[in-house]
Amino acid sequence: MFRSLLLVVFNFIFLFSLSGQSYVAAESAEYDPINDRWYVSNGNSIIIDDGSNNLSFFGDGKSNAGMEMCNGYIFCVDGTAIVGYDVNTELEVCRVDFPDSGYLNGLTNNGDGILYATDFLKRTIYEINVKDIESPIGSLLVEGLPSTPNGIVYDKINDRLIYVSFSNDAIIYSVDIETKHIGAIANPPYGSLDGIDEDNEGNYYISSYSDNVIFRYDRFFNQIPEVLATPILNNPADLGYSLETDTYAIPMGDRVLFISRTLSTEEGIDTKNTLDIYPNPIKSHASIHFNIQEKTNIALEIQNQIGQTVKTLYKGILLAGNHKMNLSNANLSNGIYYVSLKSEKQSLTKRFIVSK
Repeated sequence: MFRSLLLVVFNFIFLFSLSGQSYVAAESAEYDPINDRWYVSNGNSIIIDDGSNNLSFFGDGKSNAGMEMCNGYIFCVDGTAIVGYDVNTELEVCRVDFPDSGYLNGLTNNGDGILYATDFLKRTIYEINVKDIESPIGSLLVEGLPSTPNGIVYDKINDRLIYVSFSNDAIIYSVDIETKHIGAIANPPYGSLDGIDEDNEGNYYISSYSDNVIFRYDRFFNQIPEVLATPILNNPADLGYSLETDTYAIPMGDRVLFISRTLSTEEGIDTKNTLDIYPNPIKSHASIHFNIQEKTNIALEIQNQIGQTVKTLYKGILLAGNHKMNLSNANLSNGIYYVSLKSEKQSLTKRFIVSK
């Protein structure tokens, strides 16, 4: 499905102001299979988007963060409350307040009427039972999380929650729902992780707000994450995925980008080089992984914090494709470094830490 087999062709649409409705704070997107449309949290409003530049308001609904379809209703974060709406009448049907919460953020559900919400500031996860829509029950699931929880998704196979962290050292954690055990499952080479969602093949897609990329892990989180080829992103937020249409929605403040995944050849794709370091921080062994789209002259170098080149790893012509270089023999002392990949058409830089 990816470049090693077939390239992904992304059909994308940038959304702008239309008929008085516009995106001003697009943060989260959720697909409604009942009405074949998307809902986007937009600060003091909820926008309905059909994916084709047609925007309208969802009644008087408000949402500033996460959104989640569950049991035929759309549930939204609205300040310190989780609010449920009827998707047909667009009227509020329930509200669960968390007055002591700091900043409610991501939402997910277990497919059986239980919602889970992250609290970014309090480092907690709440559980909301909406099986009885007229009498929803909110409670604390787990507190004292080791990082600031942002986007969250339910892993049905392992009955656990997976959440991403909004920090420079953005570790991905799992929370066992039964035992409440918290464990780190991945440490991607990207920071300020915002959203996470699962596709229909069990892969997880994650947005990095600061590095402006969408990357993928398989269901085991045991491989190097692969960056998706996309148009240029600007602070991608809480992405949403539609199982029914195999489409991603990526909110970015004043617009939403829709990506339809189709298997095809290279035609129509705006390709670019990629660069990753894994693991990061580096304790002993590490590798640089990079992809170049065409045969070209490249320079792969390591710089220190003041921009001095401390190691030239490769300089010369390389063929197009995926490449890997071992960092174990670079003899780097503890500290912060940058690896740069310079080609004739593009320059990429990644920050990494050596902590032996």
